[in-house]
Amino acid sequence: HQLMEEQLAKLDFPLPESLVQRFYREHQRDAVRYLKSQKADEGTIKETLEHMEGESMEFARKKAKGHTFLLALAEREGIIVTTKEAEEAVRAMTKGTGQAYEDIRKTVWESGMIISMQERMIADRALDHFYASARKVMAEAPALRPFSEVKKG
Repeated sequence: HQLMEEQLAKLDFPLPESLVQRFYREHQRDAVRYLKSQKADEGTIKETLEHMEGESMEFARKKAKGHTFLLALAEREGIIVTTKEAEEAVRAMTKGTGQAYEDIRKTVWESGMIISMQERMIADRALDHFYASARKVMAEAPALRPFSEVKKG
């Protein structure tokens, strides 16, 4: 995602603190999961998380900036995720889990997790749109095409 990072480096805008905190918690949760998979004891996990606070916050701010940018791009471009598409994503989550679709669906909707899922799906589509637009610009720019093609056009 180098192109995206380069574009974001040029922009400065306020980040929703709730989003930064969400990505911070996710980063910390992922670290705990990894450390537990490595059979780390609780003391080691706690110490590691304390040492990671700065890294986790930097990661969260960077991720929140990209996410906010993509949601703004999606809004500008009219990119949406329908309720039906969100339902299909929930159904896909249940496959292979052995859990009943209705139970997972109820939890996802009642907890509000569906909003985060839709946001991420929208951000993914906006990222696809961003890169598709960049590829189109590159394909149309004579300076970026092979010389043999430029002579023909």
